[in-house]
Parts: sequence; structure tokens; C-alpha cells
Amino acid sequence: MARKGNDKLTTGVSQDVKEIRRKSKELLRQANKSVREYRHELSLLKKQQVVSKRVDIRSQRPTRYMLSKIRKFSDVIEGKVNVVKAPKKIREQYTAKGLFEERGAFLVIPKDHKLQRAKIRKGLVAKYRPMIGGEERVIVLPYKATDLEHLAHLIHENHEAINQMKEPTEQFGFQLYGHNSKLGFPNANTPEGLSSYILGNYQHMFNRKDSLQHIVFLRYKHWGPPEGPPVTGEKIYHYQKTDSRDPRWRWMHEKRREREAQRKARQRAVETQEQKQKRLAKQKLRSARNRQRKWEDQ
Repeated sequence: MARKGNDKLTTGVSQDVKEIRRKSKELLRQANKSVREYRHELSLLKKQQVVSKRVDIRSQRPTRYMLSKIRKFSDVIEGKVNVVKAPKKIREQYTAKGLFEERGAFLVIPKDHKLQRAKIRKGLVAKYRPMIGGEERVIVLPYKATDLEHLAHLIHENHEAINQMKEPTEQFGFQLYGHNSKLGFPNANTPEGLSSYILGNYQHMFNRKDSLQHIVFLRYKHWGPPEGPPVTGEKIYHYQKTDSRDPRWRWMHEKRREREAQRKARQRAVETQEQKQKRLAKQKLRSARNRQRKWEDQ
């Protein structure tokens, strides 16, 4: 009798498994997906913590719940956005200003670059992008300024939170229209701070409607503003160099340079090897002094 009971139990379990498989196939057919596509999409959501890390993708069968998640976060799968799980207080900071979309317990962060990642760091949204020899990190402040002057005041009002974004050995800087600030700033406020510098030196940019779109704040190690191409876009110049001097002056200057070059060429053609070595030594010393002077002026 016990054996017959076990046979019935085995038969019942086998039928349940067959029913689960049938329903799974039907769900995939309705969603127009293969098992391979389904598991690949789940793995992409798992990397961004939309799907629990306890889920085993290799053995996960299609369910209505999981398929609904795939539909809800299709832009994540397509690589258009990042999502970060954030406490309600942090989500409200960004959604209240219209900066990001809230989706359940997640903030939706549009991607600026294909390899961009995002996470919450010290209560703020941080976006990361790998670069040669390092990593670019962009901190998104939960403020929405109306113009450059308003932004500087917001930085001053929230300087305590902003100062916590960097280490004691690091400094703040910025790029405006692709041009680096000439100075580094150890803090966001104080008379020598970032906000005071903007308020004191960029009044001519306060009325420009597009200035907020072209300012990028940077954090860098040690001293000296960063060098290299703009973080975003190309450099924009708001002035055009003009030469108001007499055109005859330019012609005379060019002629003088040509005569001087010809004179030096004749002189070097007849100099001895000893004279050449002395000339090169003086030139080397002069170049070293120029480099030293340039370094001291920075």
C-alpha cells in the first residue's frame, strides 16, 4: 500500500512540473521571447539590483511577475538608463526638483555615456564612467538653479554637504563652456571658496540663459586645475580676437623675422663645432630657466 501511495505522489509531482513548464512556455510565447532572451534580460536587471541577488538566473522559470519587471524596466535592458535603489528621502530630493524619475524604490538616471554606472554616495547620486588611467565621477546635486548666480548662492547655502564630497587633500574646480577654472578651491564657501569666486568673477555670465548647461563642477587631487579636453562638448569662445594695428606693421614685422632667420642661418653655416656646442649649451640653459619661471608663476 505504501508503494502505491508513493507512486501516486510521484505522479502528482510530475504532473505539476509539466503544468509549470507548459505555463512557462505559454508566457514566453505571449511575450515573444525565447528562454535565452528571458534569462539574458533578467541577468541585466540583476546587475542593477532590480532583480534580487538571490535569484538563480540559470534555473529561473518565466513568471508573470518577472516578465512584468522586464516590461517595466525595458529601458534599463536597452542600456538607455541606470537605476539606483534609494531611500524615500533621497528620492524625494531629486523628484521634487524634476531631476530624475522615480520608479518604485528606484531613481531612474538617464545615461550620458554607454559605460556609465550610477549609485548613491553620501546621500547623493553619483555617475561613473571609466577612462584611460582612471575614472570620471559626476556628483548630481539635488538643486535646480534658475541661472548661474542662483547656482552660486545654492552652493554657498549648502556648502556643508558639498564640502563632504571631497577628501582633505582634494580641491574643487569647474569648467565653463569647456574652459577650466584657473584656480583650485579647498572648499565651497569662505571668501576664497568656489561660490565666492563665481559671484565675484562671472557677473557677465549671470544673464546668459545657457550658462547652466555649460558649467561642470570637478573634484581633483592635489593642487592645480585639471588639464585636457572638456568633460562635455567642445570649448566655446565668446569673443573674437581682432588686430586693430596698422596692416603695414604686420608686413614689416614679418619681413624683419625673415631677415633675422636668414642671418642666423648664414651664421650657423660657418660656425665651428666648438661654437655650435657653446650655442646649444646656452640654448639648453635658457630653456631650463623658462620652464622654471613658468612653474613658479603657476
